[in-house]
Amino acid sequence: MQFVFIIFALGAAAAWLVAVASAFGLMTAAPPGTRFATIFDIGFWRFAAVESRVGPAAFTHIRRYRAAIITFFASVLAGLATGMAAIQFSSSAN
Repeated sequence: MQFVFIIFALGAAAAWLVAVASAFGLMTAAPPGTRFATIFDIGFWRFAAVESRVGPAAFTHIRRYRAAIITFFASVLAGLATGMAAIQFSSSAN
């Protein structure tokens, strides 16, 4: 059972690293005076503002960031569900 939790944790960590790399790519592609505003907009999922500020180069970073964040939360929720199911089955077996 611990193997399953390790797999979910590794998946969540990998997704988080991809999200950080995508956010960093967007930040470096932004014009020098707007980098803080770009990170702020990424955090609040205002991708239209980021795309208008950065340009068409932002599309792949935004798509990768969005997929990584969704994968991160799906891994965390799957780990929680697996843990609750393991606790339920172990307590009903006793």
